[in-house]
Amino acid sequence: MNYTTKSAENQDITELNANQGPVQFENIPQELKDLKQWVLWMWDWNKDGTKLTKVPKTLSRNGITSAKSNDSDTWCTFQQVQQIYSQLPDRFGGIMCAIAKSDPYVFVDLEKGFSEADLILEREFRTKSIHQGYIETQNATAWWPKGERLTIWCSSQGHFGIRDNTARILGIPVSNVKVVPMEIGGGFGGKLAVYLEPLAAVLSKKSGHPVKMAMDRGEVLEGTGPTSGSHMKIKIGVTNEGRITASHAHFAFEAGAFPGAPVTAAASAGYSPYNIINVKIDGFDVVDNKPRTTTYRAPGAPIVMFAVESVIDEVAELLKIDPIDLRLSNAA
Repeated sequence: MNYTTKSAENQDITELNANQGPVQFENIPQELKDLKQWVLWMWDWNKDGTKLTKVPKTLSRNGITSAKSNDSDTWCTFQQVQQIYSQLPDRFGGIMCAIAKSDPYVFVDLEKGFSEADLILEREFRTKSIHQGYIETQNATAWWPKGERLTIWCSSQGHFGIRDNTARILGIPVSNVKVVPMEIGGGFGGKLAVYLEPLAAVLSKKSGHPVKMAMDRGEVLEGTGPTSGSHMKIKIGVTNEGRITASHAHFAFEAGAFPGAPVTAAASAGYSPYNIINVKIDGFDVVDNKPRTTTYRAPGAPIVMFAVESVIDEVAELLKIDPIDLRLSNAA
């Protein structure tokens, strides 16, 4: 696959043919071509002809203009990018897609494995973005007396992380922040990030009084992160005796407005229970116009394993093999 993950403006984005000569459109995977979130970028140059910085661009009726890479109004389709590419200046840098990251895993020979199978089964799955649904909403109480340490009371799942991130956001030493753990009314992965703690701290400092903040349910759903929605394709080849000879998983996870879907964890977990020699796993972290996703109960793993295990069950039914026996015979 002719794309690599790089960093720009503190966000990972996928760049195609960055500094590698002309873009080879024929080598771009079809799953990327089907997406509509494409942005053009060019280099800005110093007066001495050296590269200065990379600036995202977009097309308008007036030609090529500057644009923010995360602005959905500036995104092009793949066909638009291909159409105008030949008209761009020689110093054109490359093209970007709003896929934040891809995690391909390939082991041994996938085509050989499928050729050895007596049965090949491929199924497609979609899952929706689901919020953790904890009963207690996000909350924080802060007390920051003048010239003293900041103390925060909150029901987080990771209080050291809350301390460190609050200190980083406020620009103060970690040693100046004390976080007191409170009983938690449910979290399931959704109470690891900092939301209200820095705000309550600043308000306490300005007012000279302790400040308590709590989200209502609507604010929780709009301002915090659910798990990813997904689109998955699972393909498994197996002999009549029940030996899995090859498997391919292709999945795209919603990341929300910023990169960060649990793609790597999902790719690692999908086929982990099984001893399969020929495996290929393609995972994509896709940015879309939704709240940023966050962790939820073994992030990413249940989503992909639901799809894989559903296909395993159907294979067992078609081969008339007990589903437990089929799993045990292929166990890692």
